[in-house]
Amino acid sequence: MAVSALPGLAALIAVLFTWLQVGQAGKELRISEQGQITGRFNAAIDNLGAPSLHVRLGGIYALGRIAQDSPRDEPAVTSVLSAYVRDRAPATRKPPARPDETPTPPADVNAVLTVLANRTREEDLPITDLHEVDLRGVSTGTLPLFGKDQLALRNFRNADLTGSDLRGANLSLFDLRGAFLEDADLAEASVVESDLTQAILNSANFRDATLVGSNFTAASLNLADLRAAILSKDAQNTASERNADLTGAQLTEANLTGADLRGVSLRGALLAGTNLTRANLAGAVLRDADLSTASDWSDTPATLTGTDLRRADLRGADLRYVDFGSADLRGADLRGAKLAGAKLAGAKVDATTRGLPTP
Repeated sequence: MAVSALPGLAALIAVLFTWLQVGQAGKELRISEQGQITGRFNAAIDNLGAPSLHVRLGGIYALGRIAQDSPRDEPAVTSVLSAYVRDRAPATRKPPARPDETPTPPADVNAVLTVLANRTREEDLPITDLHEVDLRGVSTGTLPLFGKDQLALRNFRNADLTGSDLRGANLSLFDLRGAFLEDADLAEASVVESDLTQAILNSANFRDATLVGSNFTAASLNLADLRAAILSKDAQNTASERNADLTGAQLTEANLTGADLRGVSLRGALLAGTNLTRANLAGAVLRDADLSTASDWSDTPATLTGTDLRRADLRGADLRYVDFGSADLRGADLRGAKLAGAKLAGAKVDATTRGLPTP
């Protein structure tokens, strides 16, 4: 029996030996590949410091390829490329040398943004630290997506753009979910069809910006400046068929003077102390929104002087102590709204205004 079992035992030993060899070979291959990636990484880093633009561009795109080939190295690549932009394009907030000049990012900075925009990871994306950088004039059209639909979003999710200069920038079709843009300057910027869900935008400057079709759901816009900003698809030349969405957004003491908010959803938004003077909110949805001073967020109610609220949905909104003087409430629906202390004298109402308190 022992003799008859020997061939089987020999075969088992042979299989085990082969498996050990394959495992060793695989381990050696992984070590070799990691060594190659390390060599490629070091070479790319060296190229970033080259005086030649073409060599620097090669280094930038080489790092982008490394991030694709080796996900474990993506955080290091993102950190290096972010630091490169901060070094090459620090924010100075200086005006252009000539009034008619439109600043644009240098070619190498634009290349870095292209690499970052093409990242495919959705979850646990490394923080992109681009705080206090000068990206005036950056444009979606110069950040192509490789092998993707060009109408897909550029991936800047969770990016830190705090205090950055983005005046006149085209940030349309950007994924900025959870991004930090506090104190950022986006005056006259175009942010169309972008996703800013839960973004932190406190004290940001959106004056004269076009924000049509973008999603600001649950975003924080406290003290933000949105004077004359366009958020309605009904405005001319907006390149979007959707209104901006501000559902659940925080806009405490923000300035929306003259903003175009026609048809925009502000459902459940916090608007305590917000200046809506001459803002156009015709057809806007403000159900369950808080515009009152009777909250913990502001000492003053929203300002609605001359505000167009025709056909606006204000059902369930907190409008206590709000002054509607000269506001247009024709066709507005205030059923279930809290109106204690509200000043409706001087407001334009008609038979289609619903939910007004009984005299």
